[in-house]
Amino acid sequence: MIALISVFLLIDRQFASQLNVYFAWIIPLPIILYTAKHGFKAGWLPYFGVAVLSLVISSLPSLIFALLYGLVGLLYGWGINRKFDSRIQFLFTTLFTTIIYFLSMVLFASFFGYDMGDEVKIVAELLRTMNVQVSAAETDLIRMIIVMSIFLAAILEAYLLHIFARVLLKRVLKITIPASAPLSKFSLPAYIGYILMALLFIWPLSRQLQLDTNWQNIGYTLFVFSTMTIVVHAFILISVIQKRYKMRTLIFAAVFSLLLLPTVAVFPLMIIGLLDMVTDLRQKLLGVKNNA
Repeated sequence: MIALISVFLLIDRQFASQLNVYFAWIIPLPIILYTAKHGFKAGWLPYFGVAVLSLVISSLPSLIFALLYGLVGLLYGWGINRKFDSRIQFLFTTLFTTIIYFLSMVLFASFFGYDMGDEVKIVAELLRTMNVQVSAAETDLIRMIIVMSIFLAAILEAYLLHIFARVLLKRVLKITIPASAPLSKFSLPAYIGYILMALLFIWPLSRQLQLDTNWQNIGYTLFVFSTMTIVVHAFILISVIQKRYKMRTLIFAAVFSLLLLPTVAVFPLMIIGLLDMVTDLRQKLLGVKNNA
């Protein structure tokens, strides 16, 4: 397992550490296989082996990626070994890959050779060459598109890792993957809802205090992350309502309104999502609380 990751790191070194930008999700796969078969404690062996070899044969950014993604593989394999729900596995994989993207492209962006502020300026200059005047609101829109692309890349990466891990576990190790629980049973704890609610105010507060651009980028990233998580919860509740009251086009109407008028539709969806997270509204709709 260690040798497989070492081959990837050696090839990545020949490409000037550019492969880890697009294919770093390959690193956790051998660790997932080993940990799923032998357990969490045994999984630390390939993890530390990869850390030592990365220190010897790869660059510092590649070493950091190997450590972070190796930890993702360790936790994912532990979840498979403990037979956690598949949907929970995917959720936490998405969360960890999002954190890695946040660290590498927002918080420590200059260390990894990326600057969101410069990216916004490049897009703005490109629009000006096309005789398009870029105002402050349009600059925020450009920043939002960049942040959204980061989160979508993190979700796509988590999905690829999840799918390839399931295929390898079934085909190579013949491990039976537990079936996913119904979507209506998935819910984040109420305190997560309160934390996400608090994170929504970081970006407006950073702008009000006129903080440094880097802090505003961090605040905006947390704002978008919180909004997306809350909206996902809203769609889960909407799907429950659609099934409970047999309203066949409810989800379609919600998605269509979000695509047609995103700035208007996102706020009702956020209210619905927060109500779902911090109250027992879903249990009441499903009749779980009354019939328990």
